[in-house]
Formats: sequence, structure tokens, C-alpha cells
Amino acid sequence: MLAAQHGLCALCGKPPDGEKLMVDHNHETDEVRGLIHRFCNSLLGFAREDETILFAAIKYIRRFKPTQN
Repeated sequence: MLAAQHGLCALCGKPPDGEKLMVDHNHETDEVRGLIHRFCNSLLGFAREDETILFAAIKYIRRFKPTQN
């Protein structure tokens, strides 16, 4: 699985940077989705895997993003 992901986190696409990637799975179906950072796994957990929360967070971040001149 790690080779198929080119050694990168399946969620953010960044390298593990010394930490082991965790096996992520769907909590309803137990289907393994990929290997992800502990932080990325926590992100999904805190958002309760709810797309509405994740999209709302993106909108919130964009609303307060500094404009570039």
C-alpha cells in the first residue's frame, strides 16, 4: 500500500517525515482507505468524517485568508 501511495500520505500527499503512517479505514464499513499521518487521521476524527464540517472549515479559512497584492 505504501508503495502504491509512493511513500506519501493518502490524504495530504506529503511524506511521513520520520513518523509512521497509520492505516485509515471507514468506521462504518471497515474498508481500508489508505495510509495517512496521525495528524490527518485526527483531522478526520475531529470532523467526525462529516463533509459538511470539512467544507465549512475550508470556507472559514478562505474567508480569513490574507489577500495578496
